[in-house]
Amino acid sequence: MAKFDIKKFFKENKSYCPLPFKEIYSRNDGLYKLCCEAQKSDHNYTTRDTTPFKFFDSPEMEEVRDKMMNGERLKECTFCYELEDKGYPSYRTSRYVDGAANFFPTGERNIVLKLKMLGSFCNLECYMCFPGNSSSRRTQLKKMDFIGDFPQPENKKAPTNYVSWNEIIKEILDNIHRIEKIHMIGGEPLQLPKHWELVDKIPPEHAKHIRISYDTNATEIRYKNHTIWDVIDKFHPETWVSVSAEHYGEREAWIRYPKDIESFERNLVEIKEYIGQVHITVSLLNIYDLFEIREYYNNKFGLQCLMNNTVIEPKMLSIKNLPDKEKEKLIEKYKDADYDFTEYEGNRIVAELEKPRVEKEYQDGLKYMRELSKIRGDYTKLWPNIV
Repeated sequence: MAKFDIKKFFKENKSYCPLPFKEIYSRNDGLYKLCCEAQKSDHNYTTRDTTPFKFFDSPEMEEVRDKMMNGERLKECTFCYELEDKGYPSYRTSRYVDGAANFFPTGERNIVLKLKMLGSFCNLECYMCFPGNSSSRRTQLKKMDFIGDFPQPENKKAPTNYVSWNEIIKEILDNIHRIEKIHMIGGEPLQLPKHWELVDKIPPEHAKHIRISYDTNATEIRYKNHTIWDVIDKFHPETWVSVSAEHYGEREAWIRYPKDIESFERNLVEIKEYIGQVHITVSLLNIYDLFEIREYYNNKFGLQCLMNNTVIEPKMLSIKNLPDKEKEKLIEKYKDADYDFTEYEGNRIVAELEKPRVEKEYQDGLKYMRELSKIRGDYTKLWPNIV
């Protein structure tokens, strides 16, 4: 019997991605998807009516995995395929497939939980954040009458109720031996009671085998009688923190209002050992300064910046809408391989810049930022070239 050639499989199969084989992902509205980049599936499973492992073991997910193994492209994965067809690395190829035999899931304990069901409370009002991801943003956008300009959750019900939450907790504990990693997402996860309830209920004998990772704004690393150090001490030593930031100093405070920069930077120093990256989302208000942002966090804290995400929605904040002459300069700046971004990061930025601009979207973005300026201070004093 011929030996399975995994390198050949990765090279020839243009559909396979390990995430449907090892990750359980849900959005903040409770809808399960194949991954955070995937489009909506036809099944419409949600955390309110289906527990995570029931979804993962469902006939629909088995069909997805069969199709991937056979090299059949899936409509849910269009985002990655479109990038690949244009010659760009994608989320699928760059992060999980290229040369990575370890991403062929095997063994019993291999499931990653990435469930946005812990709540949407957040203490910040980041200017590009979707209202479904932050309670503060929903309140702010409603007051400003801009909430309709941002993508809305398709599932209008809360992702869980009392019954479904308890069923999910029970199922997670029943399947705890299958879990390799839990990725905590909010809202701001470290400030969510459900996050701490889940952490407390996982038995120590299993916790020591489970890696925990966070997407956090790192402005608060303590909550009532809990602290992030409780997690670090209880779970697998490879706790990993991705800190969300878009800039530094006054510009960061404006974008991620009302951020206390001094407190944030003290927390960076305190948990530096566990920070894997500072995650930057590229938008109108940082596209000119990406090298400077990277150097700031590297030089001051010894931290690396990841810039593999660009604002696509809302369109009014996308870098594609900058004036064409400006975009030409930025494409030239970021297209070279002679920078410290990964190839995937640079290409995602360039791919968005190469899209045709829409003047109305750009003007809508300027109008929106002028309205925010009434609360946060005049944005043009910080970004005089974006007017």
